[in-house]
Amino acid sequence: MNKTTKAVLFSVLGVLLTAGLIVVSLGIDLGWFQRTPDETEPPEITPDDPDDGYDLGRGLRILRFGSYAGMFVEDGSDEIVSGLVAVTVRNTGDESVQLARFTVRDADGEMYSFELTTLLPGEKVMVLEKDRKSYKGSTESFSAELTAYAAFAEEPTLCPEVLELTGKDNAVTVKNISGKPVSGGYVYYKNKQGETLIGGITYRVSFGALQPGASVTVPTSHFSEKNSVLVFAAYAEQ
Repeated sequence: MNKTTKAVLFSVLGVLLTAGLIVVSLGIDLGWFQRTPDETEPPEITPDDPDDGYDLGRGLRILRFGSYAGMFVEDGSDEIVSGLVAVTVRNTGDESVQLARFTVRDADGEMYSFELTTLLPGEKVMVLEKDRKSYKGSTESFSAELTAYAAFAEEPTLCPEVLELTGKDNAVTVKNISGKPVSGGYVYYKNKQGETLIGGITYRVSFGALQPGASVTVPTSHFSEKNSVLVFAAYAEQ
């Protein structure tokens, strides 16, 4: 990818962020997601094969539908909640999902809304109901509909030929290893528990101009060395 292409990609990502296609947290760090004693494990939808689930289309499948207690991560507030509706979704397709919005309607006709961002092939994520609706326990049957979808125009990358990225404690360090000046950029990350990403939200940290060989360590509100994963980066060359 040449210099012009990188600059255009960086500009496009900025537009998408402004449009809200990737949720950026502005909240204060209240600590990492923790299960609480009253949390109910969401029931399996398909007892035989957990990779089957409910087909949303575009390679997305709902694996679980049930309740959640813990931090509400979707808006960055990290408020403690209990009994919210949550679903676990796996990307079984071949393309990385930039944005997916979908609704789930339970057996009683209640509708729940969800939004997820940055889900690479093979990954699964637990997404919380964005309007904080309570779980009613009607999981014996439900329907779901994908209402919006956008794949990445190009597969997301950590730009390893240009940036050396490391996460330690609650900070992300960015080093320019390209040999050319970089005018700035973003590093995107998600939180997880075990193999499951937590929340449809994708967080980001920004960094400024870096000369060749220079590095900067940026403190973050939600990054945890143990429970976070860097998912992609974007930069612009000078």
